Amino acid sequence: MTTAIAESKVETQFDLPETFADIAERLGDIPLNRIIWLPRPATEDDVVRFCEARRPVELIDGFLVEKAMGFRESLLASLLIHHLTNFVLPRKLGLVSAPDAIMRLSPGLVRLPDVSFISVAGHRCSHEEGRTTRTEPGSRGVVRGKHAGRDRPEAT
Repeated sequence: MTTAIAESKVETQFDLPETFADIAERLGDIPLNRIIWLPRPATEDDVVRFCEARRPVELIDGFLVEKAMGFRESLLASLLIHHLTNFVLPRKLGLVSAPDAIMRLSPGLVRLPDVSFISVAGHRCSHEEGRTTRTEPGSRGVVRGKHAGRDRPEAT
């Protein structure tokens, strides 16, 4: 008598963990030495604390990523800020900010753009309890920390 044993496929009930190389690729092929690992997903508060205490970082997909800086990027940013400011301010179109503006672009995505323009058309900003928030409907931006009381609106 012959006995047949049926092979069954074992389906996993969970996603396989990513390697650090997978994470670096998902974040845009960022060098591993720029990814700051925390034992939990990073938050917007972590960005503010880290920027104030150590060096500039951005929040991308729950990870703190060290902001890449260089001389060429600095020169380009300064030229762009100069030309944008000369165009924007006389026309009262909005604000132009430098690289140290912490901006919440969406939940879980906090960036420090080298240059940013924020249109004031139809937007009002308020400064309350150590945070700057947009007041128009659908607003999502928040900036916290030592710079929060200044005119530093955030992108939405």
